[in-house]
Amino acid sequence: MLRNACSRREIARENGDRFICHTRAAMHMPYCGAPKFPVPQFTAPASTELAPGGVPNVAGGGRRHDEMSTGIGLSSGVSFDGASDVGLTVQRLVEMASNTKEKIYHANGRFTRPDSTFRNFVSNQPGAQFPAEAGRYALYVSPGCPWAHRTLIVRLLKGLESIIDVYQVHMTMGPEGWYFSGEGDSLPEDPLHGFKTLRELYLKADPNYSGRYTVPVLWDKKADVLVNNESSEIIRMFYSEFDHLLPEPLREVNRPGDGLYPEALRSEIDELNDWVYNTVNNGVYKSGFAKSQESYNENVHALFQSLDRLEAKLQAHGKRFLLGDHITEVDVRLYTTLARFDVAYFTVFMCNLKSIRHDYPALHLWLRRLYWDQDVDGALRAAFYRTTQPYISQYALGYAHSRRKIVLGDATPLVVPAGPAVLMEPLEGR
Repeated sequence: MLRNACSRREIARENGDRFICHTRAAMHMPYCGAPKFPVPQFTAPASTELAPGGVPNVAGGGRRHDEMSTGIGLSSGVSFDGASDVGLTVQRLVEMASNTKEKIYHANGRFTRPDSTFRNFVSNQPGAQFPAEAGRYALYVSPGCPWAHRTLIVRLLKGLESIIDVYQVHMTMGPEGWYFSGEGDSLPEDPLHGFKTLRELYLKADPNYSGRYTVPVLWDKKADVLVNNESSEIIRMFYSEFDHLLPEPLREVNRPGDGLYPEALRSEIDELNDWVYNTVNNGVYKSGFAKSQESYNENVHALFQSLDRLEAKLQAHGKRFLLGDHITEVDVRLYTTLARFDVAYFTVFMCNLKSIRHDYPALHLWLRRLYWDQDVDGALRAAFYRTTQPYISQYALGYAHSRRKIVLGDATPLVVPAGPAVLMEPLEGR
């Protein structure tokens, strides 16, 4: 069963699967050598249109690329290398490059994030096209990407480590975008296909694909197809479709506050998500990737107005989380931006009217409480710490790379800010 996640209020209750975090030493997993199955037929919902190759292209209400995720930066995914492999002419590649650039920048140097493209859903309902099964799905991520970071956090919050596999690419992008390097926690190659780049994976999913090659990617290993590359939809699948595979304490119905997307708070969650995405999650990119003073001024001031609003909200109710005493989806979505704020966006993206640590005491406390919770058996399962601490020192490098690629040009020397000296201040003492 397919669902269009443009509907923010309801996520299909449809599937379950197994995640195993794969590092260089742990590349082999169930289904890696499974026989290939025919690609299921796709029927587009009324609110979608089919892009070339039968790929659903959500129109209108689909989230911008926050949910498809550019990762640390953007990759046009256009390269003349290997063009013959997918039957593309040089002329076609030039057109792809031109079209991609037009999608990213609009009038007055404004950065605009394109919509996600692959919008299928995993479901736990009988007869689902993408059924929730342990070991069936793989999540391709870079830990530097805030959109992919969301999915890693929710995977740990839900205890899906043994249900959904994780394949990690390099921390920063190369000339062709995200790639496997074998360095650090990156795998040396795609365990399923032997690919070296994410570009190859997208072109396997659709040889006519002309969008960007981004993370996260949710891949069906059994059908050998790309299911979804929209982070907001993937995280909802993780906490709505896999509960039947989890022990009782980890199921949404048994979580304090009725889960990450509780029925009673859904309208408030959706409304907050909307303006936080536009002005904060994506606002840092619209500021840092601006190519005009007008666009930068407009977006950087909107960003800090929203941070002021969030600070006031936390101070007003005095609770631990954004919507009260229990963690919800909005905390996860804001966290991945604020964890990068002082160490990367403040310096590299010139989001420097204020800092979180010095000018937003309530937000700073909220951030540190999430980060420093290292109790793997507690309610947060150390999900924020485990997915942030190993990589926070590399965030500035990643964003320096992406800003050079998108704004300054590859010929510009790479300069990475030296500070701040303390990447995340301790919970006690402030």
